[in-house]
Amino acid sequence: MQTIHYIYKNLVLLTIATIVCASCQQEADEWMPTREKSVTLELSVILTDLTRAIPTNTERSINSLRVYAFYGNKQAGYIHREATAADTPFYMDLELPEHGLHKVDFYIIANEAEMVSPNNSINLTAEMTPTELEAIYFIGLHTGTSLPMYAKHTAEIDVDAITSNTATNHEGHFLLTQKITFKLERPIAKLSVYAAKSTGTESNPKIHKIELLSGGTRQYNYLYPKSDEVLQGIPPRANNRELLGTTVTISKEVTKDTEEATSTADYNEVVLGQYLLEVPYGATAWDNPSSNEQAAILRVEYALGEGMEIRNAYIHLPKLQRNHHIKVCILINAEGQMIVNYDVADWDDYAMPDYSFDY
Repeated sequence: MQTIHYIYKNLVLLTIATIVCASCQQEADEWMPTREKSVTLELSVILTDLTRAIPTNTERSINSLRVYAFYGNKQAGYIHREATAADTPFYMDLELPEHGLHKVDFYIIANEAEMVSPNNSINLTAEMTPTELEAIYFIGLHTGTSLPMYAKHTAEIDVDAITSNTATNHEGHFLLTQKITFKLERPIAKLSVYAAKSTGTESNPKIHKIELLSGGTRQYNYLYPKSDEVLQGIPPRANNRELLGTTVTISKEVTKDTEEATSTADYNEVVLGQYLLEVPYGATAWDNPSSNEQAAILRVEYALGEGMEIRNAYIHLPKLQRNHHIKVCILINAEGQMIVNYDVADWDDYAMPDYSFDY
């Protein structure tokens, strides 16, 4: 029996192999699991992949994992595991009726310790209900080795689709032939900013400061997705959020309207991996402000060169969506004109459209 844990760029795929041992049970609406009257499904997760992921990439690694399963309004199973444990399978018992097709709701939470709550901890327990899980929120992130991730998935489990299992200490159990796959996502947005100077610009521009104006900040966010109506009820913070406080000298040159103008590799890195809470309002273009004052706006403080006049540019961002990455590329010419490329996509690489503005 094997669970395969693959981590791809912007998502985590968790495949579950399930084991079942036979018993008897009533219909779902009368179902009251007992040791004598249940079918036990065991979820197997191989820790080898989880352990290997820890030091490689903060955005992909998994340090801890909780899985909750619900059948109707009853908890059918629960498991909590640390990725640093021995690299052997662990098992989650699921109690289901003996025969037929049964809908099971799974809630998965990874890296819970990275979330900051008002009392500086997220206190998850084995007995939590779907309502309690849906209500989990956080006010920020710890600076750790991973990011919080989540999944919610409903699967129809065919208890009759089984094969014999020969795993040690699981004699009399049977392997469910069905595979269940979860997609783990991050409950935050990611922002990166890059800058270059136009080819032929003699001076090296300076970007002194970048901040997210207070209207685009939020006091908290939920772990599990919420509607725009719910997100609109979350107030912004009182102060701007500084994203860059140290001057960056722009030395790389890019020619406008060329292929390199849309490649971040040809720009100086200015801000990398700033994680932002969701904002349900946004602009349709960088120079077309949202009608809502609580949309996300970047203020960029820059100069054309050492000791030259300080200027301010404002970049109006689209909605800040969970598990999406916004890349902003700024091209500065000798007259101080900026050409801004930005786009929003899944946490992955993508092409960027071209926009320009003057200051």
